[in-house]
Amino acid sequence: MTVSGTRIESQLQQAWSALFPGTAVSLDDDFFMLAGEGSAGLLALRARSGMERLLGRDIPLSLLVKYPTIRELAAFLAEARDLEWPLAVKLEEGPEDRHFFLFPPLDGNSIWYRPLAAELGNCCTVWGLEIPGLDKRQRPIFSMPELASRFVGEIRSIQAKGPYFLGGYSFGGLLAFEGAIQLEAEGETIAILAMLDRSCPIAGKSVMGGMICPSALVPGHRPLAWKIDAHWNWTTRWIKTRVRLAKGGKRWKENARVPDTRKIMKAAALQMMAFYSPKSRLGGKMVLLRQEGTGPADRGLDETYGWKGHVESGIDIRFIPGPHSEVLDGRNAGILASHLRPYLGREGNPGGE
Repeated sequence: MTVSGTRIESQLQQAWSALFPGTAVSLDDDFFMLAGEGSAGLLALRARSGMERLLGRDIPLSLLVKYPTIRELAAFLAEARDLEWPLAVKLEEGPEDRHFFLFPPLDGNSIWYRPLAAELGNCCTVWGLEIPGLDKRQRPIFSMPELASRFVGEIRSIQAKGPYFLGGYSFGGLLAFEGAIQLEAEGETIAILAMLDRSCPIAGKSVMGGMICPSALVPGHRPLAWKIDAHWNWTTRWIKTRVRLAKGGKRWKENARVPDTRKIMKAAALQMMAFYSPKSRLGGKMVLLRQEGTGPADRGLDETYGWKGHVESGIDIRFIPGPHSEVLDGRNAGILASHLRPYLGREGNPGGE
């Protein structure tokens, strides 16, 4: 190990140790083993923050999948100059003729799916898709169909023809749905769309005092003060995003670094999630993995979380632990995998078993 590599090891160890107080983090500890039953995604985001601050460079979280120990990651970073920011990350190696593509959640990173992927590797190769812009050099995309189209192109570069196995959690579920109907429009078959705890979006806008925000933010029976606050928060977020876009516009064209890019990406995802409305029905089958109950009472969701009118081949429902923010935690990975494995394995879709 070079002097530079030894210094990087020390910096990485400092960043990781801050995440696991009371644990003596060694150079050969696997990050995902350290995360255990917790949220690998949340811990990885915090790890990246510390690593980028100490190393003074932007770090793709996808590197943790390939180099999960400090020793491995430091050795790679000591030699690497230009880091790759792929659209598709192989989260788990499996059978070469069966691929499962997971669309990214709100922050654009696929590492949230790593615990689930580890449980599914025996039945398929699991890919995590990542939103363009994580490198802070690409202009964020504000259109759900455009973003899904980018992913469809990447999926086709890995698997040219269907049937396709797709899935996504929360915002990623909407992206997966849009990607699925685009593939079907191109004549392809969707074997299964796994919707992980995501309801069908409420489309449209409502106007109050000249401010525009999604109708989902202002359900009818809410107090007036709550509605005003919702509109105000949405409008200020929209203004900040537009200001950041204006400041970063020219620099993105020149492929220069724009520090606010990840914040803009998140705002873009929130905007897409709020206003997205499916333009077509899904011809393939959906399996909905959702929590018990019918969701927020003020949205009046049915047992299919509102997807019933958007899927032609039926929806299987499987119940999973919550809350929503912990669905992808390590402690739940085995449960999710047990529900998904029958749809991804050789036996095909189990129907309404």
